[in-house]
Amino acid sequence: MVVLLVMAYTLLDHMSLWRWGALSLPVCVMVAAVCFWFVESPCMRAGYWLTRRRYLKPELAG
Repeated sequence: MVVLLVMAYTLLDHMSLWRWGALSLPVCVMVAAVCFWFVESPCMRAGYWLTRRRYLKPELAG
């Protein structure tokens, strides 16, 4: 939503609605991919690292 609002505020006066609409989908996908690789993925790796077991509990050994 933020990407669409920024694009609408900056580009809608300079190009037609159809061209802006066609440009908005690829830009949103690119921003989402960049956010995934630089924000989501490192946070997921940090979560896995923080929640891993550092030792085997005796009751789980069976």
